Amino acid sequence: MLFSVSRRFSLATLFVFVTAYAALLGIMWALRVPALITLDAVIFVTAVGLSQAILFGGRMPRRASIISGGIVAGVLAGGQSYWYLLDPNYPEGLAWAPYIAIGFAITAAAHGLLLGYVVGALIGLLFVWADYLFRALIPDSKPSDEALAEVKRRWAEHEAGSAKAIPWEEASREINRKLAGDS
Repeated sequence: MLFSVSRRFSLATLFVFVTAYAALLGIMWALRVPALITLDAVIFVTAVGLSQAILFGGRMPRRASIISGGIVAGVLAGGQSYWYLLDPNYPEGLAWAPYIAIGFAITAAAHGLLLGYVVGALIGLLFVWADYLFRALIPDSKPSDEALAEVKRRWAEHEAGSAKAIPWEEASREINRKLAGDS
């Protein structure tokens, strides 16, 4: 099973990710990492995670991680180096700023491809942990294989156009009967 950022997730998953962000920020604070670099790390990790859920419909999370890692790293490094070189105390930087920024952007994008893959894999690992935590805390929370097979069968009927429509009143009676414990 391939774990990546899904479009919907549980409270246990949110707990794991809030803890992971807290750990990342706490470690960076303890190491006295400058705020701009910390912000870059948060933007990078968030962008990779969002790209796993959005790009390619969530079906190719590693490719999405690599692509977004390269793009985000290039934009962050290029933009920040350009901004830094526009310092009025460094007039020579004004003329060279675009070229140096492009060079930094290309270099950072190349490194961002690999870093995006690594961050994407770590995000997948966090989803494995979240899934494990969820199963450990609430063991009966996942649907059974039979229930999933029934959902897939009904979905296939729906897609094929052979699904039988049931009036709402009949469905309501059936649900109430099952809730009451009558078989």
